Amino acid sequence: MENSGSEAASEPRPRGERRRRRRRRERGRNLGRRTQLGRLVDEHGQTYLLVATALLVSLSVLAIGSVHVTTLLVVSILGAGVLAIALRIAPGAVKAPLPAVVMVGLAFYCFLQSIPLPAAVLGAIAPENAEIWRGSTRVLGEASPSWMSISLDPGASTVEGLKWFLYAAVFVSAATLGVYKGPRSVAMIVYVSALLAAAVTMMHGAAGAEKVFGVYSPRYESARWSLGPLINPNNLAGYLNLGAMCGLGLMHSMGRSATRYLVLLGSASLMAVAFISASRGGVLALVVGILILVVLTYAQRRLRRVSARVARDATWLLAATVLVGATFVYLGLNDALVKELWDERIDKLLLFDWSKPMVADFWTFGVGRGAFQTVFSFYRQGGGYIIYSHPENFVVAWAAEWGVVIAACALSALVWSLRPRKLGAYDSLTSAGIVAGLGALLLQNLFDLSLEVPGVVIALLVAVGGAWGAKKASIGRSNDPPPPEPSSRFTSLAIAGLVFAAVLAGVRGGHPVDAEREEMHAALSAIRPDRPGSDVYFRKRLREAIHRHPADAYFPFLGALAAFQSPGQDAMPFLQRALERDPLNGKVHLAVAVALVRRGARLQAMAHLRRAAEYDSSIRRAVGLRAASLAEDETELMRAVPEGLAGAEVLVASTHGLGPDRIPLRLARLHEALRKYPDYLPARAGIAGALLRAAEAETAPCEAEERARCLEQAEENIVVVKRLSVGSNSHVLLSARRLILMGSIGEAEEMLARGCNQRRGNVQCHRLWVQTAAKLDDDKKLQTAMDSLMTSGCSTAEKCATMAMWMGNFMATRGDDRAALSYFDRAVRERPTGARWKRLAEVAMRVGAYSKARYALERASRGSKNDPTLKPLLDAVRRHEQKSLIEKLP
Repeated sequence: MENSGSEAASEPRPRGERRRRRRRRERGRNLGRRTQLGRLVDEHGQTYLLVATALLVSLSVLAIGSVHVTTLLVVSILGAGVLAIALRIAPGAVKAPLPAVVMVGLAFYCFLQSIPLPAAVLGAIAPENAEIWRGSTRVLGEASPSWMSISLDPGASTVEGLKWFLYAAVFVSAATLGVYKGPRSVAMIVYVSALLAAAVTMMHGAAGAEKVFGVYSPRYESARWSLGPLINPNNLAGYLNLGAMCGLGLMHSMGRSATRYLVLLGSASLMAVAFISASRGGVLALVVGILILVVLTYAQRRLRRVSARVARDATWLLAATVLVGATFVYLGLNDALVKELWDERIDKLLLFDWSKPMVADFWTFGVGRGAFQTVFSFYRQGGGYIIYSHPENFVVAWAAEWGVVIAACALSALVWSLRPRKLGAYDSLTSAGIVAGLGALLLQNLFDLSLEVPGVVIALLVAVGGAWGAKKASIGRSNDPPPPEPSSRFTSLAIAGLVFAAVLAGVRGGHPVDAEREEMHAALSAIRPDRPGSDVYFRKRLREAIHRHPADAYFPFLGALAAFQSPGQDAMPFLQRALERDPLNGKVHLAVAVALVRRGARLQAMAHLRRAAEYDSSIRRAVGLRAASLAEDETELMRAVPEGLAGAEVLVASTHGLGPDRIPLRLARLHEALRKYPDYLPARAGIAGALLRAAEAETAPCEAEERARCLEQAEENIVVVKRLSVGSNSHVLLSARRLILMGSIGEAEEMLARGCNQRRGNVQCHRLWVQTAAKLDDDKKLQTAMDSLMTSGCSTAEKCATMAMWMGNFMATRGDDRAALSYFDRAVRERPTGARWKRLAEVAMRVGAYSKARYALERASRGSKNDPTLKPLLDAVRRHEQKSLIEKLP
């Protein structure tokens, strides 16, 4: 029996039972640690949650709005920590609120869009998306991919999925905070964060900073009083409007406390800074937000949620805040701000119409969240090379990137679950302020894009989530909020999901299209035609970039530019792809013209030059010069000249290479430019200048008896130039030249003395003034003109040195070497070069300043060691110096 019992005891236990026992032992070892941490969170969880949420809101906006992937990952990890605290103490009712569930669903759809599908499946459900993928591989000479994603920028869609996971976590955390602390806590967090953002922005503006925090250089130019963490004035205005509305709600709920006057001052400051940011949409949204708050306050009074006294206090406090804010705005008002606010440009509104075909083409599943800017170049109608990252309307953006069905369902679910009654807008003045901020921000984002900035959305969801949680807690309870439920697997899954989304976004979204464009441009500049193989790295990166962003037109364009620099490479396939994706890109058409010329198709090249000039005003000068060099006659030239202003600019540019002996041809092209655009100032000024030059040289068409007629025609054009050049003095130079040709030197000098000083920096006018004054026997007028030229031309050290050299050479030609020497001295003080030191030495020798000449030549030899003329000059100076010393001996 003993043996049998021993054998029975030694039998191995089933594997499942051993695993369960091991887990229990591990749980036991960690129980003490977990229990201690859990008790700490249970005891102080509300305080921890409040502090962590405030830190999350502030950090997300100060980190450049968390728009960059790196900062977004940091903010997401912090958001996971905040969610862990919230879920530990959250009542069951707020662990999975409907708005958060919708956001999680949108996050999953973003990830679904980025997952590769079999090519046949994608071709059946989204044929437009599949064709773009196929075209991206054709340009690389590769076979069509067998797996393709719905998203045309999978990395960007992955990052957007992380954002929506983070937004859901923020909403749950804020709802939990609202349950225990009420709406005032979240309103205070957003209000203080907005004050912080405004203060940092104003400090940057006051210091005239060019970098945010002295470190980050914005990719696009920002106005002085908008440079700060949010950079864009529209984003800044939206954030400050939200903070101001939260501040107004707080102030109204403070009773007769003296603290409310501090909040009043802060809210007024936020309104003023939002106004000074010069965002027209922001100003309109601010007005609407104030009206919403007034309506909600009146509704609460009608529903007897607030007393008549409280309603009156709220009304006069609101009026006082607006009055103080208006006073701040008046003190900071200037002409530039007024001009910006009253700017009549409506370019943003055109984006709505331009986006309609895109929504229609991808209405089923969208182009992929975050892929708008790489796809939209095909649909844009404006000229120039402008990148539209978003359609400036969040509804259009959702429809284009998610598809109409998903966007409509998501918008309906969020509007229904976050309607004013669900947020307590009729129960609390603080909640009313939050709802007013929500309404103002949503209205603004029908014209702006601040809802694409995570820092702004996080603040919004903290405010809205807190109001939602406070309203939820007020239903069915009398005193205390419901007790927290113990942590469950749901908590672990939620945190693990957010962390996994962050890891996935870090891996797949590490190459945003903006950054990759800059990197590829830098890689292109490293290619050297004289170094075989220098393009290998660029080709590798180009392939990767096109695979990551298949719809983008910029990468094929860079591929074409690289092909131009590499012997034996054909640029045309890349250019064809670039034109497919961005048909209105003038620079691409210019590059196509270059490629066609290399193939001998000159007439086709002229047609593309014409389109380049039509689509991009910044390259019309280049188009005119290239067209003039290619055309064999004027008929061919006209193939590259469009109608209207574009044609006039091209024709004027085509005259820049014509010499003095071809004035008749110059005049013919300028007259043709006026036919295309009669009020084109450079054409009028060019005609007047050409006539004056011909009259001065007495060449065709201003020979002999025709000279007087040319001067009359020049005067007629100068009158038109004066009419067109409102606010400038471009006509003064032409009028003075005409008077000089007529022999009225004194009258010309007086005109230049009056006109040149009307506009500083007009160096050509001041130089003519000096030359004209020199013809008069009046040293005082000459000195005045010279002083004015030096003052006008000395905006930088280099320009000042250039002006001093011109003045020195001018005085040297007049025989006044001592005056010339003083100007050359100034030139080398401002910006010394070998040539300037040498010129100083030559004049110093003529006036007998041999020591100065020797020193100048020694300095010149340091910068120009290969100049063979310096040593003989230095030897000659030394001989003269020795001779001078000998002559001075007694």
